[in-house]
Amino acid sequence: LEEHARAVDVLLRGAANLGRVVIVTMAAEGWIEQTIEKLMPCVKETLDELQIPVSLARVGVSTRCMREAFADERSPSHFLKRRAMAKAIRESGRSKNHVWKHIVSIGDSEAEQYALQDLMMSRFPHARDCGWTNSNCKTVKLMAESTLAELTAQVRTLAQWLPTIARHDGDLDFHTVEDEPLLP
Repeated sequence: LEEHARAVDVLLRGAANLGRVVIVTMAAEGWIEQTIEKLMPCVKETLDELQIPVSLARVGVSTRCMREAFADERSPSHFLKRRAMAKAIRESGRSKNHVWKHIVSIGDSEAEQYALQDLMMSRFPHARDCGWTNSNCKTVKLMAESTLAELTAQVRTLAQWLPTIARHDGDLDFHTVEDEPLLP
């Protein structure tokens, strides 16, 4: 677990050196903080030091919005993560007058991948205000239900490739599959 925590720390620091980092999760309120504090305290310190916010996609969602999430033809996770990503981008854009040229989503389900792709394709109404009308969408889908060793290997590989992925001038979409490397 310590080895994995070190790999996550390297990935977070590398990502923060490239730009703004926000973690969007379907986790319940307090779960991320409690789990990281108990199992990977160095990662909690890194999140605090780098001021990386954790956005809880299903917290503070109205009943009407939850009905929309379940009525939509997409999965509720996709709907709620798309909504949380849009909010994070909108809020970060306002606070720093930042131009969003490259936006990267990393996750172990298709919900993250499809949420960002859907968001980028739709260019939600506030896109011009956030400065991301010509942004590039990059998604990395990690293996679902990986062992700790597999996840650590994926995180390490991703940390090495993230600068190339983030700086690529175009859209990218990577998938991991069992018995195949993270990237070609």
